[in-house]
Amino acid sequence: MMCSRRRTSSLPRTLIAVSIVVSIVTAGCVTATDADTDPAASTTAPRDDTATTSSEPRTSEPQPSEPRLSQPEAPELRVPWPLPRRGHAMVADGAGRLVVFGGRSLAGTARTYLDDTWLYDTTNGAWTEVRSPDGPTLRSEYAMGWSGVPGTVVLFGGYTGDRFTYPGTWTFDGDAWTRLAPTTAPTPRAGAVLAYDPTEREVVMFGGAEEPTVAELPTDETWTFDPNSREWTRRRPPSSPRPMAEGHPTLFELALVHDTRVGRSILLIGGDETWSYDAGADVWERRADPGLEADFMVAAAYDERLGRVVAYGGGPTSLSDETWLYDHVTDEWERVDTPNSPGRIGDHAMAYDPVTERTYLYGGGEDLLPLDGVGDVSSELWVFDGSDWTRLGPPASPAP
Repeated sequence: MMCSRRRTSSLPRTLIAVSIVVSIVTAGCVTATDADTDPAASTTAPRDDTATTSSEPRTSEPQPSEPRLSQPEAPELRVPWPLPRRGHAMVADGAGRLVVFGGRSLAGTARTYLDDTWLYDTTNGAWTEVRSPDGPTLRSEYAMGWSGVPGTVVLFGGYTGDRFTYPGTWTFDGDAWTRLAPTTAPTPRAGAVLAYDPTEREVVMFGGAEEPTVAELPTDETWTFDPNSREWTRRRPPSSPRPMAEGHPTLFELALVHDTRVGRSILLIGGDETWSYDAGADVWERRADPGLEADFMVAAAYDERLGRVVAYGGGPTSLSDETWLYDHVTDEWERVDTPNSPGRIGDHAMAYDPVTERTYLYGGGEDLLPLDGVGDVSSELWVFDGSDWTRLGPPASPAP
């Protein structure tokens, strides 16, 4: 078994962070509202994404309405297939489906944000687009995970390139999105991560920032969400991980999964740090450093069949095609050399499906964020069986 190793980048990390920040936006983020552009979502709660009450009061100036950006046309394929994208999440819903929402794609050479919802059936290999007109608006870098209820996922926050960060808690049941109205909730943020803890029967969320493209320390807040009461609780552990300790942009910093074998949520801060969270005791613990080639834009999933965290890809100076496994019991990282791989990508999404007992990877950027847009993006879907990756699509375009 190959244990963790360290390496140094050929460029100063602060320079890397600054170059990526410039490529995304030239100004800070502000809180957004959906109220000015969207109809009411449901009788459960108002449609708007205005800031909900936080345990720590804050004030803000009136905010502009959210722009409605047109989405690019989908390529003509033999079967339905989602657009290429990055900055999205993919979640196994506990019912044999993978849920993909939003992210960023391309319209010509310009970056465009998405608000489409897709389901992938892991048993028959078919994608289905679910049209929910009252769902979350265009965004990427939101937090999304399984809610613990079969077929249902929960989403919080997000970001668009026009300097908007969102509050707002949403659930998706496979047919429609519902905007919730908890009495207490985190402040607007993007770049946060969340995972369901079946031991405590709650969703754990960590990190994020209200100005996610600014190279400054983001929040180290830990929150939990009860899917039954639909309420958030601010947790206050004695100590917490500190994302961006070396100046990384928050949007690409974190990955969070839950290790069901040990009952702990595992947080990756890029490829530099590993943390374990015991929600029952409200304690974070620093674990063995990964030593991955990448510092950020890494994706991960907990593979229950393997009993390991699977991490893949990421940046910074060049993208990685490395596959790594983490064992919480031995506190060791191991690199796996696979005959095939999704290639050098970052800003992608991964999820483990308990029905097929496989880890899936979808989308991502095929280069670092350039100054002229979102860069090359992928629509490929891959599956990992513990020793090798297999490409599942998309299928070839029809002959002209």
